[in-house]
Amino acid sequence: MNVNQFPILGAEIRELDLSSDLTDSENLVIKNHLTENLVLIVKDQNLSPKDLEKISSLWGGAFEPPF
Repeated sequence: MNVNQFPILGAEIRELDLSSDLTDSENLVIKNHLTENLVLIVKDQNLSPKDLEKISSLWGGAFEPPF
């Protein structure tokens, strides 16, 4: 995994396949970058709805809009 931070807001994570199972250390690195940068870009992912559910549960879960 390679992380490129942007000067003002956000970061891009490269060399990461979110459809595979993340290790605890990978998950911790991603959570820390999400907390620090607020926005993460992970390009070139081919994710199923199940993959998206799994990933969102690692980082806070999905939510229903209030309206």
